[in-house]
Amino acid sequence: MLLKMPLSTSGRFIVDADGKRIRLAGVNWYGFHEDDGVAPGLDRVDRRMLARRIALLGFNSVRLPFSLWMTEQAASIPDQYLTANPDLSGATPIQVYDACVEALTEVGLMVIPNCHTLDPGWPLPITTQILTRVGWKYHHQVEYGDETLGYEGGELRWTPILAKRVMARQPVVRFGQKNGWSTVATANHRWLTQSRMNDGRWCPEVRPLPTEQAWSGNSRLVLAAPAEGGKSECTPDEARILAWILSDGSITVRSGDIQAWICQSDAKHGAEVRDLILREDAGTGTGYANRSQWGDCRRYRIGTSYIRRLMLKTGIDLMDPVPFVLRLSRPARAAWLDAWVKAEGDGRGRIAQNPGPVLDAVCLTVYLQGRRPRMSNNGLGNKKITARSPTVTGFANTRLYEALPESVDVWCPTTGNGAWTARDERGNIFLTGNCCANNDEQGMWFNDRWPAERFFAAWRGMAARYKSNPLVAAMDIMNEPRRTRVGWRVLTPTWGTGPRTDIAAMYTAVGNLIHEVSPDVLIICEGLAYAADLTGAASHPVRLERPGKVVYSLHDYPWFHPGDQPRAAYLEQMERTGGYLLTQQLAPLWIGECGTDTRSAAGFSGVWWNNFEAWVTDRDVDWCWWPLNPTQPRGTVPVTGRHRSHWGDPEPWGLLAPDWRGVANPAALEILQAMISPRTGPGT
Repeated sequence: MLLKMPLSTSGRFIVDADGKRIRLAGVNWYGFHEDDGVAPGLDRVDRRMLARRIALLGFNSVRLPFSLWMTEQAASIPDQYLTANPDLSGATPIQVYDACVEALTEVGLMVIPNCHTLDPGWPLPITTQILTRVGWKYHHQVEYGDETLGYEGGELRWTPILAKRVMARQPVVRFGQKNGWSTVATANHRWLTQSRMNDGRWCPEVRPLPTEQAWSGNSRLVLAAPAEGGKSECTPDEARILAWILSDGSITVRSGDIQAWICQSDAKHGAEVRDLILREDAGTGTGYANRSQWGDCRRYRIGTSYIRRLMLKTGIDLMDPVPFVLRLSRPARAAWLDAWVKAEGDGRGRIAQNPGPVLDAVCLTVYLQGRRPRMSNNGLGNKKITARSPTVTGFANTRLYEALPESVDVWCPTTGNGAWTARDERGNIFLTGNCCANNDEQGMWFNDRWPAERFFAAWRGMAARYKSNPLVAAMDIMNEPRRTRVGWRVLTPTWGTGPRTDIAAMYTAVGNLIHEVSPDVLIICEGLAYAADLTGAASHPVRLERPGKVVYSLHDYPWFHPGDQPRAAYLEQMERTGGYLLTQQLAPLWIGECGTDTRSAAGFSGVWWNNFEAWVTDRDVDWCWWPLNPTQPRGTVPVTGRHRSHWGDPEPWGLLAPDWRGVANPAALEILQAMISPRTGPGT
């Protein structure tokens, strides 16, 4: 059907340039808003062939979700996602999106861009490691279910690693202190910070801020905190014995025989070692005179049976003591570090040790005790570890913040409590943030990394991008508004109430802004509570400067309703939450997402579908199926990072066959095709 553009509204109907009813009946093609910034299918079929297929199936429109993150990416899409569209090789996500819009509209399909997510990320360089219960891991070694130490209630607690994301070639900055701590991160990587109060003291509350906001004289970074203890049965004295052996002693294993010694030249510490051995019944406590490169000392032998039993009990790996340190209880860990300070300390709180796994274990112990370890060279071929303050302040005279000339590959994990323990390539160990746990921060049009101004600017950019294409007929401003966390606050979007959370005011502002650039597009306004509630539009309708351009949108899925909901109750709910716009002839209503399992007839015979089909048919409602896709993109829930799908995973609700060429279930398609043509309205 040749569409006469532009579209506008007339009462409850969408009409074309001649005033004839146009019923939006389309599909969602999703993926541009997900991890890789590209929709699946482009690796299976030419985009122009796919567009023709959609049109031949009878649909007239395609909702095309995107993310703000996607629109700003300068790196090209990996070629493996574009194998059926080789002419797009080297294109950025927004350029691939452009090409798909062009292909769809060339065959007469209307396209409806939808800002589905803000989808920010907070990465560190790919060389950064994360601490787990078994030690340090690089990003490719992390497995779902691993745990790391994150910040909670003033201390470090073990928290699950829920997901990880890798991003190619991102701009980074080096920031920190000019002559002290510094590291490399993206400008929007999040750090745990404390703010200075009016009386000059630091606020005890810790909140996450991006690098560019966190590093100022009014904030300080929280880079360490005391860690919870492990469950090892190793006692404090046993931990001391092992520390003395690894620092000022030796241990050898020959033919199954274990020999361990502690050597000490300092009389005071020698007496302490002797008393410790006697207290533990670890040997006779007899010190044998010995001359070493450090001068005269006394050697104390540890009994073979004792050291064998101790190693079995603690499970210590002398080649990698880090897991042993992580298992220590708080008292045992403190005793272990105390012995190291006495054995290898210089009397000023600095510990010397040769580079290697033992140095790593001692450095980590300092961190676990709530201090920030700083390593430096001591001029003798080994390292000095200094326990520094757990916080770092970006005062003007010490502040370092510079953009690095080359982009680097970066990654970010997402954890249960929103923080994790990192080690950069220079050996710095520090606490850092990733996101707010258990909340995707996508329920508003802004969060603490994506201010409202960037949201508005992105929509102005999209309007300018497609203003010459009349078949980009509408713009779905925001997906599923809902209660959400923004930084340390929980906000609930409202409708028509006036404060910062008023989503109707946002629709009005964005709609007018878009119309300044592209005056003919429809502005689609989704309801509250995951696009399930438009009751506020009755008393506070969205009024744009250009009349006849507002379309309201609900989403409807089985989980929006009781499983056995009677037909009358369903119809009452839909009428109350948005259907009244149709029955009272107030404005058009579009179901921007609806769907069920298409793999069998069962999905189309349940209570919800029967109710939904009856309502849509009776009210002659516009709709858009979720989804077209037979396969899924690589996806994680934004911010929480909870794993959602791998690239190519089957999409059980998709309309197309796995090869993206055929139809998954012809019977399901026929049911939808029967709902395409309008039955009422001007010109029908």
